[in-house]
Amino acid sequence: MDLPFVGSSSHACRVAWDKGTARELLHRAGIPVPQSVGLSAQTFRDIGATALMEHVMHRLGERVVVKPTRCGSALGVTGVDGMGALPSALVHSYAYCEDALVERFHDGVDVSVVCVEDGDGLRALTPVAVYYEKGHEFDF
Repeated sequence: MDLPFVGSSSHACRVAWDKGTARELLHRAGIPVPQSVGLSAQTFRDIGATALMEHVMHRLGERVVVKPTRCGSALGVTGVDGMGALPSALVHSYAYCEDALVERFHDGVDVSVVCVEDGDGLRALTPVAVYYEKGHEFDF
């Protein structure tokens, strides 16, 4: 089987796997990213839910998305509409990873674009819009 390797390099995969790192690199490259706060499970335990909710609400508002920093698909991701739901969303995220990223919610369409590199250079394939049903998690 003389098949060429298809896919991202191990370095690119490692960087993209960590949402905090990927977010920071995108920001440095001038690509707009939502405002966010990174929170470890230890910080959650040390500071407590009340102080944490006040800090997040002050920085990001009451509508946020909580996601594990290192996890695939939408595993551990929760939309929060009101700070009372933040602690349980963080606990859910921490079940997947010890670190969470809390981002300001932005309403809109989720678009995925696959890019491939061939003999002619880098090329974007057809964009795909992902629509979510309210109350349902994304699943392939």
